[in-house]
Amino acid sequence: MKMFLFLGLMLGAQIASAQALPHLDLEMSSAEYRVYLQKNAKFMRAADAPSIANALKLGERLSKWIETENKNRPVAQAIRLTSSGTRRGIPIDKPSIYSEKTVETDTVTLLNEMPAEMKEVILGTSAYPPKLPVTDDVFITFGRRLDRIYQTAARFKSLNPYRSAYEANAAKDVRGYYFLVTNKIDETKLTDVSVFVEADALKVQDALIGICINNNTSVKN
Repeated sequence: MKMFLFLGLMLGAQIASAQALPHLDLEMSSAEYRVYLQKNAKFMRAADAPSIANALKLGERLSKWIETENKNRPVAQAIRLTSSGTRRGIPIDKPSIYSEKTVETDTVTLLNEMPAEMKEVILGTSAYPPKLPVTDDVFITFGRRLDRIYQTAARFKSLNPYRSAYEANAAKDVRGYYFLVTNKIDETKLTDVSVFVEADALKVQDALIGICINNNTSVKN
């Protein structure tokens, strides 16, 4: 009876933990992030890092520019940054890694490469021009890059309040197991790690560390 009670308490704690964490689809659009940020502003009272605040501001400026531009265009010629064909997806073994610093670096790089005519409008505060200062293809290329930076900043802002909870859930990260299984690395191959070249050996090491964490085992053992 005690065992069943213990298991019930553990299950309840896991469900409560799962409910406490927001589920944000990896393929969320910028519009969906905007809605989420607006609805959950009360959970994000901490001031944003300058790089995050700037990326969000530039993304909003871009969005309003596109909205203004499309009001003067036929629907068939509307500017669209995303479609089913442009969605990249995020494989389990290639996670998206981001931080205040990566957002800052990506933003600076983009602005340095963006055409001056487009950059002037994005960084400005005045009315949008009656016509795009660059071709549609160029606008979409750089607009898409800025939109992705906006989404990254929005996701960081959305999940940052729950960072400690995600860190506590590190034991549920199955990428170590996934790596060993997909590369057919079993106990036999692990008996002699000298057969792995250095680059592969480091990947195997990371996978094994991940499995240790899955089992709540110290990586020092």
